[in-house]
Amino acid sequence: MAQAVAAALTGAASGTPGAAAAPHMGQFQRLWAARVAGAGGLQDGARRDALAELMAHGFPLRRDEEWIHTPLRAVAEARYRLGSAAPAFAADGWGGELAHDLVAGEPVALLTCNGAVAGPAVIAGVAARNGNGGAGGRRAGGSTRGRAPGSANGAAVTALHGMRRASWDGTPRAAATFTRPLATVFTRLARVFGDHVVLHCDAGGADVPLHLVHLVEPGTLAAPRVTVRVAPGAKVTLVESVLAVGGPERAGHVTVGGMSEDAGATDAAHGRSAANGAAGIAAGPDGAALEEAAAAAGAASLSCADTEIRLGAGASLTYVRVQAVGAEAFDFGATTVVQERDSELHALSVALGGRIARHTCNVLAAAPGTTSRLGGATVAAGGRLLDHHTYLEHAAPGCASRQLYKTVLGRGGHGVFSGRILVRPVAQQTDAFQLNQNLLLDDARVDTKPQLEIGADDVRCTHGATTGQLNAGQLFYLQARAIPRTRAVRMLARGFLDEVVGAMPNAALRPRLLELLHRRVDGIAGGMTQ
Repeated sequence: MAQAVAAALTGAASGTPGAAAAPHMGQFQRLWAARVAGAGGLQDGARRDALAELMAHGFPLRRDEEWIHTPLRAVAEARYRLGSAAPAFAADGWGGELAHDLVAGEPVALLTCNGAVAGPAVIAGVAARNGNGGAGGRRAGGSTRGRAPGSANGAAVTALHGMRRASWDGTPRAAATFTRPLATVFTRLARVFGDHVVLHCDAGGADVPLHLVHLVEPGTLAAPRVTVRVAPGAKVTLVESVLAVGGPERAGHVTVGGMSEDAGATDAAHGRSAANGAAGIAAGPDGAALEEAAAAAGAASLSCADTEIRLGAGASLTYVRVQAVGAEAFDFGATTVVQERDSELHALSVALGGRIARHTCNVLAAAPGTTSRLGGATVAAGGRLLDHHTYLEHAAPGCASRQLYKTVLGRGGHGVFSGRILVRPVAQQTDAFQLNQNLLLDDARVDTKPQLEIGADDVRCTHGATTGQLNAGQLFYLQARAIPRTRAVRMLARGFLDEVVGAMPNAALRPRLLELLHRRVDGIAGGMTQ
């Protein structure tokens, strides 16, 4: 085993460049060595090849066009560790009401903790609290819909109606079918460290949302890999959430108990060390224990879930991704979707937290007759940078796509949107629309770049972007009717985002998502400068 560790570090056996590795890659070599020492399965050829690519390419430079607005120096220089697949917070109700509000007693198809697949015992604990009076169960009326027959509180994932789970079967990744290379340092991290799980959604599956939940502790590297295959003709709703648990600054700056925003928080307050608040979560009077807990809670985590979805012919998928990582966390998730003939995709990405976060959504219209609707809702303030990148490739004729991404920014927030539509020459009669709208509630920054690359001549493609502040006339109208300014701002900002969520087909999910967004917006509006 010692030889295997040495080989992983030097690259002698694995092909890793070793001393020639790109800057800031040393800690990932050490993490790899630690995993190899504890699990021989990580020595397979695919992981070694991915490690070699990771070491050779490293983190992109600021001059890279795709990363010009999203600097990664802080991400590269932070120090991470490998966490447990069953940490204490998961056994204790998985960290708070935010997760319960999202799941609301519905089936959990996959739960990962710090990037590793959680065992049945952890899932059973989660489902038990959801189904027996937890916050989510109460708000959903104590519903137990979608539980597996014969299972304990929905814990038997493999028995979920219409859902099967398997290991990777060697099928090539969908990224190979795109014209543009999709690999990044973060997808390579997932290929190196992630446990690949394949979920099969059969026709006639669950009529309630299925949840993919990724829990992340402070200071950890979490890189799960999931492939979801939706059978031809199936109709499925998937909710994938990336949630930080265990830190003193709650996910998306929302307290877990009351889910209230610190409305008066400033850049300095958000940026200071989390050590000041960690004493409240550390047990016992031992000063050393308090300091250790504070250091762990304030450490930056890096989550980079790599999710691939394949839609069979005539399938319909509603996909929602909610990102609510901690105040000092980094999140760089990627979702790649391949659509077959006449399939429908409704996707929504909600970004609430993180110091620096980006969700990349890649969609390939691979066969005629597909439709896709992509939406995004971002709320940021206090020096946070939240980024949405989309790449939609029309590779067949007669396909339609719609994109609507909206951002609300408070003081010190930074929003980024980059959307690219590529129409191949064969994709005649393409109908594509893309719009990015940004609302500045205070002193903030927006970088937006909608793009069209059209190779066909019989198409209808439009794109645009708007950035502005609240309409003074609308504010005056509300204030003239005895509505306080702060409340008026909240009402207008809420309405601005409601359009994105309101377009989602699954009516059961809308109130939950709107509540999350509204509470985040209310907190930012309360801290506005006059």
